Amino acid sequence: ALWSAANNAHVAKWCAYLSFGGLFLVMIRTTAKVIRTDPKAGHLCAIIHGLLESGDKDTVQYVLANVSIPTLLEVGGDRMRSLLSHQALEYKVLTLLSKAMIVHAMQVRGVRFCVDSHKAVLSIVRSCEGRDLTALKKILDDSCNYNNLYKLVFTDMVKQPWRDRLRRHIKEQALALRAEMGGRAGIKVL
Repeated sequence: ALWSAANNAHVAKWCAYLSFGGLFLVMIRTTAKVIRTDPKAGHLCAIIHGLLESGDKDTVQYVLANVSIPTLLEVGGDRMRSLLSHQALEYKVLTLLSKAMIVHAMQVRGVRFCVDSHKAVLSIVRSCEGRDLTALKKILDDSCNYNNLYKLVFTDMVKQPWRDRLRRHIKEQALALRAEMGGRAGIKVL
């Protein structure tokens, strides 16, 4: 009887933690929805859109380096993700470092949970060819945390078609770069 009472207290403690954790998650999701529907989030997207329209790569890179891109993606939602990937690529305002910062931010935000994030990452990576792709891979691998190229390809890109497109692009560019350099030019194991 003593053991079961202690065991029940232990179970009750964990149930309380789980209930609190569930409530905490509901509060976070509700807050995130409120933030995304707040008119100020739309204003933030408009500011970023204006920045992209300016066409100044250096200013875009400076802003991205000095704000929390994962927070921008959280607050701005789908519109911000589209702005920082597809539209920024259309305006040709992303430097190689800007591209790496955005891909890293999408990894931090959880690219694996959203097909639109898969599309955005694939668009950014496919915009890099040859030596630029090699440099992008190196920047992602040297980010000093667990969000690297290997994790991006084999963990974050959970949808097989998107993973295959990403791997195919990396392979094609590697083969083209090797041919350009006259054979093997170092091997980067993915």
